[in-house]
Amino acid sequence: MTRAGQVARLRPRAERSDCDTGDRPRDCRARRARQAGALAVTALDALLLLAALGGMRALLGHTRALALLAVWAVGGIVLALLRPVRCTSPWR
Repeated sequence: MTRAGQVARLRPRAERSDCDTGDRPRDCRARRARQAGALAVTALDALLLLAALGGMRALLGHTRALALLAVWAVGGIVLALLRPVRCTSPWR
């Protein structure tokens, strides 16, 4: 564990910054908004693939396109759930 992680763990919960705690309601709303954004981008990708392949029947019949959409959706949601590598708070 790094020195910063040890110090953050020793500080009382009230003194921790937003980057140290993940269970605040504001953080939950932000996380849900990022997930919804990731799904919206995946829906836009699906529409572009639908137009490129020539219709819904062609998209549903193309297994690699469906697999690509699934990977994009899972990757987008995972990236939306992850915390930043470092704190981006301007007050640090």
